[in-house]
This record gives sequence, structure tokens and C-alpha cells, in this order.
Amino acid sequence: SQFEKGDFEKAIEYLAESVQVKKDHLSEDDASLAETMIILGKAYMKDSALNEALEVFERALEIKRKSQGDDTLSVADILFEIGTINETKNQFDVSLECYTDCLRIRRLRLGHNELVADTLHSVGAVHQSMKNYDAALRSYGSALALYKAVRGENNLSVATTLNNLGLTYGACL
Repeated sequence: SQFEKGDFEKAIEYLAESVQVKKDHLSEDDASLAETMIILGKAYMKDSALNEALEVFERALEIKRKSQGDDTLSVADILFEIGTINETKNQFDVSLECYTDCLRIRRLRLGHNELVADTLHSVGAVHQSMKNYDAALRSYGSALALYKAVRGENNLSVATTLNNLGLTYGACL
């Protein structure tokens, strides 16, 4: 597909057309419409079109919540994407809210899992950006423990989290 080749403009063109055709033929809350919107949102993100990505993800989130409920992994995944966009845009309060809800769902559905650790790491990064260093240290510490439990001591996720713990401790000085 164009998305896999890295031609994001072409991918966006085709995906947006697919969304429009699906809107013409399916109910506005059809799950397959949301799935295409999620892919479109990711293409927008790759193309650095964050506002467009945010708009598409927010609509996909509405559809998923309406069709599948609030606590599904697909809702968590969309919340993570929305959190990432808002973090990039320095909208830290919104980002933290999205990551926190994502974390709640992922813990509920996955327990001790690498995606939970990734979400904890993202929560830590937002707290660090907000200069909430104690909260950042707690989140990074929890992510580190989970990464070690799931992936072992010697991997890049552990290294990145250790690095961010060091940076956060340094910022506290």
C-alpha cells in the first residue's frame, strides 16, 4: 500500500476517499468507518498534519465508544494517539488525560504488558514536560519495573527509561 511505501500524501488521498465512500454507504457509526479513519489518522501523523489527525482520531474515538463501549483496547489505542498528538502540541493537560484513560483501559484489559509500560512511560514524559518531577519519577519507575519484568534487564526500552529517569533526577537538582 502507499502507506507502507511512505507516500503519505497518496495514502491520505486514497484513505480520505475511502472514508467518504464508506460515509455514503454505511451508518455514521459503523466500526469499519472508524478503522479506516484510524489508518487515515496515522497517515496524517506521519505527514505531520497533526490537526487533521486529531480531528480524524476524535471522530474514530466517538464511533468506537458508541459501537463497542468505553473500555476496549481499540479505544485505548486511539486515546494513546490523541495523547501523543496533544503532547507534541504542548497540550499537556489534554495529553495526560488521554494517556491516563488509556493506561486505565490497558491495565484492565492487558495487566502486566509492554503496552502498559509504554503508556506509563508516556505519562512520565508528560509529567516531566509539566515539571511534575515526582509524578514523572513514579511513572518512569513503574514503566522501568514493568519493562524489566516483561522484556528483561537488557533492552532499549529499559535503556530509554533509565535515561529519562536520569534526566528527570537532573532536572530536580
